[in-house]
Amino acid sequence: MNRLKTRRRGFTLAEMIMAVAMLAFFSVFVVQLFAGAERFSRQAEHLDQAVRLSSEWAEEWKRPSLENASDEILELAANRVAGASIRRTLDDDFQICPAEQAAFTATLTLQPHPMTAGGSQRMAADLLDLNIVISGLTPDGHDPLYELTVSRYDPVEVRP
Repeated sequence: MNRLKTRRRGFTLAEMIMAVAMLAFFSVFVVQLFAGAERFSRQAEHLDQAVRLSSEWAEEWKRPSLENASDEILELAANRVAGASIRRTLDDDFQICPAEQAAFTATLTLQPHPMTAGGSQRMAADLLDLNIVISGLTPDGHDPLYELTVSRYDPVEVRP
């Protein structure tokens, strides 16, 4: 009696269902990784733009001549009072925009530079700090994104 040997070829239905289920399960994790990467990429781009804008304002503030400076720096330079502050609203591209289109805010504040001498702290009359804070607008308030402080020698006798 010769019996024909039958070879099993292909996959059973149960094996196919199991493979598809595992593929679906792991693909959920891959999609979540891509979504997280997109969010981190967007945050990195916003931080890069905030650093760029803050650096531009800081460089303008440090220049000996404020010729060709932005309106923000000129406004602060004209009002060299400690605590003078201006606030600008920025869109997603970090361009100044109306408040209803704002995604970020930039606050520029002048402060006298604190100097430490002999263990005591005093304010330097001729040295002004420009503090730049860029924050994201969130439903529950402001989310600080980047902060930069830069000093400028500003002798009292040459102030307008």
